[in-house]
Amino acid sequence: MFAEFETGVRSYWRTIRPRARTPVESLLARVGDRCEIPLDVIQDAQTVREYRNQLVHDRGEQVKAVTIADARHRLATYFARLPIKWGV
Repeated sequence: MFAEFETGVRSYWRTIRPRARTPVESLLARVGDRCEIPLDVIQDAQTVREYRNQLVHDRGEQVKAVTIADARHRLATYFARLPIKWGV
């Protein structure tokens, strides 16, 4: 689920900065700023990213657990704030 979300955000970012190699953490913030996404929506998406990374990479960090339903909601809310058309 997060991989598809990241791909979508990167697709939008490439229309603005085609050669940029931006880490996901910065990517979410930069796209959020560019699209005037509210900070709480950006932070919710970052929380999902952090939890996913904890599960995948087991870095021993303490992060707040996120249910699948809540993760979907948070990522969809962020994604819905992107422009309807891009790269046209």
